[in-house]
Amino acid sequence: VWAVREISGAEPVKLDWQRICLNLRAAGVSMAAAAAKARMDPQTLRHYARGECEEPRFSQGLALLDLHLQHCPEKHRIEELRR
Repeated sequence: VWAVREISGAEPVKLDWQRICLNLRAAGVSMAAAAAKARMDPQTLRHYARGECEEPRFSQGLALLDLHLQHCPEKHRIEELRR
């Protein structure tokens, strides 16, 4: 299970991948383009956007977080992305 640890050393924080995908879509990033960047099937990414999947593979999650930072910097805070 991939999670981000806060600097305080608290329990792992699960990310809201649905919110990440929807933020990307709202910022004008197509699910097909995001899927290509993350090297994942576009249909799988659409499942994340609908909340039907829990977590992507580590490398795919990093790619999605990179895209999120690039296209949604105002929403790229742990408070916004927690599940």
